[in-house]
Amino acid sequence: MAFDPNLTTLNRLAQFDASIPDDEDKLSELGLMLHASLDRLDYWRTPASAHTFASTGGDGVHFSLVDLGEGPIEDSPVVMTVPMAFGGDHEPNWIVGETLHEFLALAIDIGFFSLEQLAYQSDFPSQIESARNTTRPHVLQRLAEAFDLSSWSDVAGRLDELSIKFRSTLKLRAVDEESIAPIGKHRRATADADKKRQALTDTAAQWACGLVNPSDVADAAVEALMVGLDTTKLVLLAGTTRAEADVEVPELLPTAMEELGLPYFGWDHPESRLLAVVALARDHIDGRLPARDLCRIVHGRFGHGAHDLIEPLAELDDEYDTLEYSQNPAEKQI
Repeated sequence: MAFDPNLTTLNRLAQFDASIPDDEDKLSELGLMLHASLDRLDYWRTPASAHTFASTGGDGVHFSLVDLGEGPIEDSPVVMTVPMAFGGDHEPNWIVGETLHEFLALAIDIGFFSLEQLAYQSDFPSQIESARNTTRPHVLQRLAEAFDLSSWSDVAGRLDELSIKFRSTLKLRAVDEESIAPIGKHRRATADADKKRQALTDTAAQWACGLVNPSDVADAAVEALMVGLDTTKLVLLAGTTRAEADVEVPELLPTAMEELGLPYFGWDHPESRLLAVVALARDHIDGRLPARDLCRIVHGRFGHGAHDLIEPLAELDDEYDTLEYSQNPAEKQI
């Protein structure tokens, strides 16, 4: 791991984790998976001022140092981002320590993985306090001793203090600023929502035929969220980073489409091919895709016999090729 030498506590934490014997639980087992270096994650819920040092390994939840203007420093506050905390009263970003040292103290009784419940359960601060009455996992006891950590005495009160002090420093991305209030207050016209539904359907079908990248599906999901479409899997899909898209899109997309009541038939299914070609045809009608390119894409990707309704386009591409080889000026008439 390569953290800035000035980040003393973070480097000590990395050394502590590396020193744990292989036959004992490491911090990662309790939801603190340290990154190799500080990362700038592109989750759309992650503040632009966040430099991520660890993740829980579940639902994209991650912990970051907040840049207060000097870059990440030893005394930077820590923000926890819960990407799927969306809509209603759910808040995706929580200041969970004025320093990394204080953040570690918050988790010594309950671990790190469950801290995401702060975004979902209003009584979770009391559950953190109640955990003091249980036996700490060995690694957390060792952590408390190594870093001289003490449990927070008033978790809810301290979280409120930290929010008041640092909330304005998070530099939320533009889309986050719009989504601080419940998404229902920002619903756009029905026509816009229908347009984004169609765009998501088109992109999903084109991805299922290898015509677009997985990250394009995540981008379409973000656009759908911004006009008021809101389901659990859609939120997760929209929160997928480009690095994660290859793995996450195949897993999340079928359920997201089902939740929205949108058609999706699976990878390289004949009906997926038809929907993908209909989307390309719509691009042609709207003037974004020349007829020649439409036929070339359909023929090149699907060949002949892919679907009865798209076969004429593949055959037309053959005709285009014949005319081009013969340099027949009648090509312009097709």
